[in-house]
Amino acid sequence: MRLACRSRTRERVDDAAELLSLHFSLAGRIDKAWNYAVIAGDRARVKHANLEAAEFYRRAIEAGRQLPVEERDPLARIWESLGDVSELAAHYTEAERAYQESRRLSPNGSTEQLHLLRKEGVLRERQGQYAEALRWYARGLRALESVPASDDRTRHQVQLSLAYAGVRYRQGRFRDCVRWAEEAQRHAAAIDDRPGLAHAYYLLHLAHTSLGSSERVRYRGLALPITEELADLLKLSNVLNNLGMDAYYEGRWEEALQFYERGGEARERAGDVVAAATSLNNIAEIKSDQGHLEEAEALFKRAQAITRSAGYRLLPVVTSGNLGRLAARAGRFEEARALLAAALDGFEELGAKSFILETRARQAELAALSGDPETALRLGGETLALAAREGDTPSLHALLERVRGWAWIQQQEYGAAAGALERSESTARAEDARYELALTLQAQSLLARLTKSADDSTEHESRLLLSALGVVSTPAIPLTVPA
Repeated sequence: MRLACRSRTRERVDDAAELLSLHFSLAGRIDKAWNYAVIAGDRARVKHANLEAAEFYRRAIEAGRQLPVEERDPLARIWESLGDVSELAAHYTEAERAYQESRRLSPNGSTEQLHLLRKEGVLRERQGQYAEALRWYARGLRALESVPASDDRTRHQVQLSLAYAGVRYRQGRFRDCVRWAEEAQRHAAAIDDRPGLAHAYYLLHLAHTSLGSSERVRYRGLALPITEELADLLKLSNVLNNLGMDAYYEGRWEEALQFYERGGEARERAGDVVAAATSLNNIAEIKSDQGHLEEAEALFKRAQAITRSAGYRLLPVVTSGNLGRLAARAGRFEEARALLAAALDGFEELGAKSFILETRARQAELAALSGDPETALRLGGETLALAAREGDTPSLHALLERVRGWAWIQQQEYGAAAGALERSESTARAEDARYELALTLQAQSLLARLTKSADDSTEHESRLLLSALGVVSTPAIPLTVPA
């Protein structure tokens, strides 16, 4: 009975840790202020109250600096914890300083140092500094060479390999992402590192989806049960977002929206403001494709505002590109040109290859929608050639061939248009890219009417596809069609 009473007393004291940390701090009781501030910070962190946790960790650090030197060993851990919650709250400057202090207090050559090198890289990655992030990960991999073989060393190998793979994905180097993720998978399996294995599966699914590879099906369902078992909100949200992307590309849009919404909820519960904004952007992309332009525009702007205020570099550029495409669909062509040009500049600065190609394709699409077939053909041809060299996704080829088909229809070059649209249709069917296929079938139906060889089958199939996707309107090229 006494043990149980002590346990309940301890719980009540812990519940009051927030107030006790302040009370003892004001009273000058440094040891107790330190103890309760750490407890309060850890409790807030578990509840994903990241801003509150940061405040308590700052209070603990202030007290810890006044402790005798021999009692300061835990300070490195508290600095690291402050860095972690600050990073999730998108307070990157404070996170960087916290990680630097933690590294300074950690023994040279220790596994703690390896952990912190990776986290320094994550900070750069969050801010779109991809080359700098890779340098930090490379430093960690080099430092790893001097660490004796052990399961702990292998876990660091897994984490650094996964970090490297993630940046290569964001740079559009999908095959390189696969190589690093496969290495991480091999090491994680060797030591039954379940979190590492789930992350590797997640990246392999993502990269193969972006490559248009059938291998994505192999990895599609592997990460979700592990992340649900681990009850890791951040990893679970990433897996759900990835499944949403897969469903989006395959035309399962209602399912995609459900995955994105679930992922966004998990990210909000985890206090990851930037990742939650990413879910908003992904939901808005579907709404834009469906023709719900006002709703999509509001979501894009909300995601952009959140990430701009956080200092995150990639998503504000992504939303600029998405807003540019939306403006083109709404017929606001000058606004669309400015937004897409700004997005292209931003992606080139970040070195995000896949986004550069996608934005160039959208500029070609804009040219066709605004009645400028010469520019559409020039940009479409240049981007197709670049995409072929870089090995980009088949769905991008379907889009570009359709844009060229539109442009040739506008120039009344019907033979060339038919060839481009056939290539677009073939690519879209092979990829099961249903939205791209529906728009291409629409264009083929228009071409058939113009050449008086009307074929109701293409228009009927297009309507069925668009209805299944929940599309209420599609972009229209400026063209007078004979009655």
